[in-house]
Amino acid sequence: MDRRVANTSLAGVLAFGGLSRIWRYTGDLAGPRLASSRGGGPRPYKGKISMKEQTHGGSCFCGAVRFEVTGAPNVMGYCHCTDCAHWSGAPINAFSLWAPQSVKVTHGAEHVGTYAKSPGSQRKYCSQCGGHIFTDHPAMGLVDVYLTTVPSVEHQGALHIFYGEKTLAVRDGLPKYRDLPKDFGGSGVEMPE
Repeated sequence: MDRRVANTSLAGVLAFGGLSRIWRYTGDLAGPRLASSRGGGPRPYKGKISMKEQTHGGSCFCGAVRFEVTGAPNVMGYCHCTDCAHWSGAPINAFSLWAPQSVKVTHGAEHVGTYAKSPGSQRKYCSQCGGHIFTDHPAMGLVDVYLTTVPSVEHQGALHIFYGEKTLAVRDGLPKYRDLPKDFGGSGVEMPE
């Protein structure tokens, strides 16, 4: 999700951050809901996020770096690009994109290292244990927080991106884009499971 994101148009970036027309969060007293332009109507977000529980703590593998996320992510999904696979050491990278003001390092900022293979992604990790923490996507104005580091938030992916680069097929009924949805600056081409 990084090397090509830097090439997205401002409209695509705003659409991705605001989840325009593809996926958007709508709030009510029951908590956030996902709505899809693919039909089927809104479906409840089944994670552990609620309107009352809006701040969640996370940390790196050793605990030297601790941080908080506030509110709900803008979108969650699965990236199959080769850059994310190489970084995560897995065939699929689960992403959760948050507004930068929703992510705050609360302890151990001096231990946060950065690796930027491309301008589109500034990957953050703990310099003590090497544990991945999050990735800044400056062109998108969003931060990808690895939710395995935030135990109180359950990952509920809404789509697959860069499925054309997949090394593992996933049959979960979610939309699968060859690269990115059109509104995100991609081709918008969906692929079969």
